Order: sequence, then structure tokens, then C-alpha cells
Amino acid sequence: MFDRKMLHRGKKGMYERNEFINLPDGRSLFLRVFSPVKARNDEHDLKDLVLVFHDLGQNSGCFQPLAKFVTENKGLCAVFDLPGHGKSLGDQMKHGDIKSTESLLLDSIFMVTSIKKILGLAGDRPLKVIGHGFGALLLTYLLLYKKDLKVLLSSPLWKMNEKPVLNKRKMIEAAFKRFIPLPMLPTPYKRYGASSLITPKVQDMIDQLTSEKTLIWALQHIETPINVLLGEQDKLLNHEAIHSFMLHLINEKSLCTKIEGVGFDVWSEDLSEEFQTFFTGWLQES
Repeated sequence: MFDRKMLHRGKKGMYERNEFINLPDGRSLFLRVFSPVKARNDEHDLKDLVLVFHDLGQNSGCFQPLAKFVTENKGLCAVFDLPGHGKSLGDQMKHGDIKSTESLLLDSIFMVTSIKKILGLAGDRPLKVIGHGFGALLLTYLLLYKKDLKVLLSSPLWKMNEKPVLNKRKMIEAAFKRFIPLPMLPTPYKRYGASSLITPKVQDMIDQLTSEKTLIWALQHIETPINVLLGEQDKLLNHEAIHSFMLHLINEKSLCTKIEGVGFDVWSEDLSEEFQTFFTGWLQES
């Protein structure tokens, strides 16, 4: 099922396939698919299908530690570059730019509904979706349209701290070291503490999606149980506000877990034992 004349290479016990997915409007999104080497030609060996939505400033290459963990447990992990990120660049599009909120949601719905067909997997295989940072914020609204997803929201950008973040340069370096070389980083842009790669249009999108009234309305209409994952040492997000937002979720099975010893980027190079235990449990839940 994986032999589709794409780019293949074995990497740290994984089989990686790269391709561009054509969208209905003519644009394309870059997709990386990681699978266990021994399961390349037999989908029945695959236990889990995981789709990842990355954060602003990241790309599909940032999640190889997670992909390695998934594939070691006989799962398949797919990560795509959001528009304006990585290799998902359209005509005259700059890194960090996104067309519009509506376009981004449509792109996300397309990927979620088409990923099994793209990968040639059986339609009844459960899909598990992870969003990190902005990707988690995006998934929050996606759940208004797709109610059958098993979702993990990692460090969702529901509410950021208004006070200056300590060690901001260190945080920026950690978030963007795989995106652009540190010496090229411009002045941090507004509250997100990222860079001018986040254009004013994208900043307006963040403000729109994190509007308290809009976010509460969305959470009150989500029927799917949500698992939220936070890093105990995270200084970017307002954890107290995030817990308060969760009170608006109508599904009582929604949970919030805090992982000790990690910050905003819980997908570190070496996944902690606590994270691995949590993630294994999340994958095994029905």
C-alpha cells in the first residue's frame, strides 16, 4: 500500500514517505508519512493512525521524535506542513503567511477527511489527531465540523500570558531552531513572542480565534471529548485561564494533563518517560 513511487527512505527504524497533496483550489500541502519499516506493505500490522497539526513557525520535520515513538509501537504518523510553512508554499506566498481563517479551516477539513484515502487505508480505521500550539487552536474549531475525531490538544493557544515571558530568547530559539537559523531571527512580534514571520494578517487571525467570547462559544458546542496536554514549565500559556475554558466543555470525559519537567514544546528531542506513559494510554483508549 505504500509503494506509490514516492520518496522513500529508512530512518531510525522508520520508513518515511514524502509527497505533495493537491487541494481543490490548485494549491498543495506537503505531507510526511512515517511508518514502521516492517509494516510497509501490510496495513493490518498498523495499530494506530495519527495525524499531526503543527504550531506556527514549525513544520512537519519537527515531530520526528513523536513519529519514532508512534512507529515503534506499530503505528503510522502523518504530519503535513500548514500553508505558508515548510514546503507548503503557494505562488507569491511567504513563510509564515496564511491566506485566511476560512481557507485554513477548509484545508484542515480536507486533510482530516482525506488522509485515509491518501494513504490507501481502510475507511473504518480510527483516526487520532494531535494539534500543538496554533495547531491545537485550529483543531478546537475543526471539532465543530468533524465530531468523530479522537483529539489531543497539546499546549493549545487558547490564552497566552500577558506579562513578559522569562527567557524569551531561549523560548524563541527552541521554537524556531528548525525553521530558520537563530542569527536571522528578527525582533519578537507582539504577544506570541515569535517573529515578524507571523504577519499582521496572521496575528489578526490569532486574535480572532482567541477572542474569549468566540472561544467560549466554540467550546460550548463541541461534543467530542478533548484531551488537553500542558507542560509544567511552560511560561507562554496561561494555564489557569485554560483550565477555566475547559469548564465550558459539555463532554464530561474531557481531561487536562500536565507533564512535569517540560515547557511549551512537550515534543522534546527525548520524550520523557511520563509523556510516553501518558501518550501510550491516550493511544490505547477506545
